[in-house]
Amino acid sequence: MTNQHVGSDMLLKLRTQANNLLKYGFIARSNDAELKCPDVELNVLWEIKDVTADVFAAVKPGMSAAETGIARRMAIAHIEASVGKSTKDA
Repeated sequence: MTNQHVGSDMLLKLRTQANNLLKYGFIARSNDAELKCPDVELNVLWEIKDVTADVFAAVKPGMSAAETGIARRMAIAHIEASVGKSTKDA
């Protein structure tokens, strides 16, 4: 992590009386030496994709306002479901 404020809460939780991680820092010399952060979840944004055209394509000429709203919501739901599948493979 590059920003101290992102990890400072965990550094406070992991510090010991002998090792103040916030004050002195920490470098893991191997993967096995990495400190485990059991209550932290990090999310990584891999990609931003413009899906406007996909949502607009769901709307067909002659649709009522209600049908347009339903079509857009269904398109968005389909996009969101496909994103969940693609990120599991990352």
